[in-house]
Amino acid sequence: MTGTLTRAFLAAAMLTLAPLTVAHAASINYGDMSGDSVAFVDIEEATVTDAPPLYGTPTPAADTLVFDPTFASASADGAADTTSGTLTLQVIAEPGKTIESIAIIEWFDADLLGVDPAGTTAAMISGLLVVQDLTAGHSLDIYQSVLDVLGILGTPPWIFDLTPFDGSLIARAELDLAGLGITHVGLTFNNNLQTISIEGTSAAIAKSGIELHIITPEPASLCLLGLGVMCLSLRRR
Repeated sequence: MTGTLTRAFLAAAMLTLAPLTVAHAASINYGDMSGDSVAFVDIEEATVTDAPPLYGTPTPAADTLVFDPTFASASADGAADTTSGTLTLQVIAEPGKTIESIAIIEWFDADLLGVDPAGTTAAMISGLLVVQDLTAGHSLDIYQSVLDVLGILGTPPWIFDLTPFDGSLIARAELDLAGLGITHVGLTFNNNLQTISIEGTSAAIAKSGIELHIITPEPASLCLLGLGVMCLSLRRR
């Protein structure tokens, strides 16, 4: 599911964004961490809109980094707000392994209150995953994936223009790198949350979870990752 999720109350904007310039941003470096078959190197987050952390300290689990985010945006009574954050790191596969797939999965809670027949009040999500091949002997190719909103979790009780929205979303950006022989990448994930309101309405959206998945190298794992997303969405709801 992409684009507008509810005509009046909830929009998900997936924009092809240029990498965010972070020269003057506040940042936190989390150092290096080890997975089962990859190393996560120089993990850092930066923001030009808020005080970090937004992503939060990651925890490695197998070849996944699990974040505990405080990434959110809220506005009311005609105000608007944008929260932007960038995650950067390198991923290096252990000898004999290749990086077959990279996926970022995010969960969100959103609330929109008030009556807005024009549909101006909104909570928006955008993100871009950029990966550069740093494998020795390779040509520094760049791969990109736009964050895609997969759907609304559960059955939120909304009616166009009449009932406020209160529910959860899941979004994902994924790159299939199978067969390319990639063992070392630089990763940048630019993420933005934006809320817009009019007089008498409010909008809020917050990340409830972020996971970075690295798959090496069995093809069947790609299918298992998709099943894992379904299970995780149920668990987080």
